[in-house]
Amino acid sequence: MSTVVLDDIGTTPYYLIESVLRKCNVKQLTRIELHTEGLTEDTDELWYIHTLNHFGFLREGNPVYDQSGEWRSKYQAMKKQEEEKFAKSSARLRQTYSQYDHEKQERRVILDPSLKPKKTLRQPGSSSWSTPVAPKKKSLFEKARMEARKM
Repeated sequence: MSTVVLDDIGTTPYYLIESVLRKCNVKQLTRIELHTEGLTEDTDELWYIHTLNHFGFLREGNPVYDQSGEWRSKYQAMKKQEEEKFAKSSARLRQTYSQYDHEKQERRVILDPSLKPKKTLRQPGSSSWSTPVAPKKKSLFEKARMEARKM
């Protein structure tokens, strides 16, 4: 399925193209208005709908469509405020994470390679690993057997 990009509707009367414009998103509507002269006066109701859909908090107050011709500018102003708020929140989050990372670096444990732990071996019959035990020495017979296997 191919997508057709609509930029300029020319001199098509608004009432004929209104159903198509109602299905456009904000970006598409802006592009069409930019390329079509005189369309911005007719699309105020569409901007009202986009404003209500995008900014849900307006639904609570139930603003009534007033045909003032200002809904496009209201949408753009609220969108700008939203972007600024998002940028401030992002900056705060980055700063908080930076502080957290700095504190984490201060609290980290640094191991000294010169201090090696003692090797502990388990004693046969013991359930404890805490007592160091030297490895069992091989008998003369076991040494002879090992040498014979090598040959």
